[in-house]
Amino acid sequence: ALFSFVVIAVLSHFKVKGAVVFGILAATLLAWPLGVTNIDYLLGKTDGVTWKFWENFANFFSFDPNNGGIFGAAFTEGFNFPKDSLMTCVMLIITFAMIDMFDTMGTVVGCCANANLLDENGVPKNYDKIMISDSVATCTGAILGTSTVTTFVESGAGVAAGGKTGLTALVTAILLLPVFAFIPSAAAAGALLYVGVLMMSNVKNIDFSSPKSAVPAFVTIAMMPFAYSITDGIGLGLITYVIISIFT
Repeated sequence: ALFSFVVIAVLSHFKVKGAVVFGILAATLLAWPLGVTNIDYLLGKTDGVTWKFWENFANFFSFDPNNGGIFGAAFTEGFNFPKDSLMTCVMLIITFAMIDMFDTMGTVVGCCANANLLDENGVPKNYDKIMISDSVATCTGAILGTSTVTTFVESGAGVAAGGKTGLTALVTAILLLPVFAFIPSAAAAGALLYVGVLMMSNVKNIDFSSPKSAVPAFVTIAMMPFAYSITDGIGLGLITYVIISIFT
């Protein structure tokens, strides 16, 4: 991970296009002889990872809980009342909505700032369309039994490489699974570390002369790594801002 991080930093200093991608690939090549990754992924000899992607494609549209269609099964098989009360369902929906909203807001603002896609008020352009797209994708992905289709901070790696449109995500989506599986998480972690560097560059825009702005900003930045959650960091930062604002 550190090797990937350093390679990305050096290449970025020389303004090499695609520095993040090259850093990940360099770390992957290093990981191969060190035994951090396995060549069997590329050869299709590992369970669940194959070049024949169509074999698992049917699962995306399955309402079978055994194939990941748990969300959709709730509408075909029903909720287990009275064991699962209506209030439980309502609270789950509200909780997921809040988590998804905070995660999306934080990622969108951070990525748009680095991509120079903010308006004169510092608000991401087409903010309402971004949030609607994320909401629809989240619900649709859940119904089809996939992992959560939402905006993640990993998007920052694409922004760092120069991506500014949905074409970036589409190109990523069509790349084949064995290639992704061969790249170890440590190699990709270096890219996320560098994304953190890019996002920290926006801290200079915070008015630290005002405790009303400085304290919530500090709480947000500090609590993200402590809580291991962007959502928790943003949530605590917003709560802190509201409390201070009420008394001031």
